[in-house]
Amino acid sequence: LDKHVIYMNSNCRLTLVNVEFDAPTPIYMGSGSKLTLKNSRLKSRRHAIYVGSGAEVTIVNSHLESEKDALYLGTGARLVMTGGSVKGAKQALYAGSESDVLFKGTNVVGSIYTGTRAEVKGAVITEIKKDWYCRGKTEATLKQIKLTGRSTAITASDQCPRELVGCHLEARYTA
Repeated sequence: LDKHVIYMNSNCRLTLVNVEFDAPTPIYMGSGSKLTLKNSRLKSRRHAIYVGSGAEVTIVNSHLESEKDALYLGTGARLVMTGGSVKGAKQALYAGSESDVLFKGTNVVGSIYTGTRAEVKGAVITEIKKDWYCRGKTEATLKQIKLTGRSTAITASDQCPRELVGCHLEARYTA
């Protein structure tokens, strides 16, 4: 398709099970809508799921892949993802201001951006293309990753606690 497979208006409630979509943005969620996605696969050229302000998403055992940001969350959006994987060529997750994200046993491939007062918990990141810039509250484990940055491999600000396990850091000035 040329745009969206599913376009959810504000306050819409939807459950999708065993679906496979390929579109620029397969699922677009308006403000205040709620989505449950189970045992599915989404492939996108822009965002696998665009989550509007104040919308809520529950994803179970699903795989999301995007040529840009796999998951884009607007201000105050909520996401719980259990199992499966999320892969973004630019970023796996863009979490807007005051959004709340919880990963449980999900393979995260790509970096995470967190806006002001956003909170991301439980991410186990297994691949990042170059360097990682982190701000906001992001509790993540970087596992077996080679981070190469032009000047800095990891840049962290605000409350960005993390654990590095078996990683290789390489940078011109600062690891």
